[in-house]
Amino acid sequence: MNNDADAAFKTAADLYLQGRESIAYPMLSAQQKQNTILDATTAMESRYLLLKSRLKLDDAGAEKEAINFIETTYSEPHGQMLSFHLGEYFYR
Repeated sequence: MNNDADAAFKTAADLYLQGRESIAYPMLSAQQKQNTILDATTAMESRYLLLKSRLKLDDAGAEKEAINFIETTYSEPHGQMLSFHLGEYFYR
């Protein structure tokens, strides 16, 4: 099933992987606000990429949300990876 929300998420994820966080961030943010993501795994992945983008773009508000994600996510690998990026954020 390839719906518009799925295609938009894949486009944003591809942009992020290309190092274009500043372009991926608004797309991921819009998806979160509109709640257009259909399955839980994609929603978690989208939130992870959104927080990772915000940390990389030095968004001070992302710190608390990242900590909340790390403490509450059901995906331990994503929690550990976001912990790493949060550490980089603090280091910078």
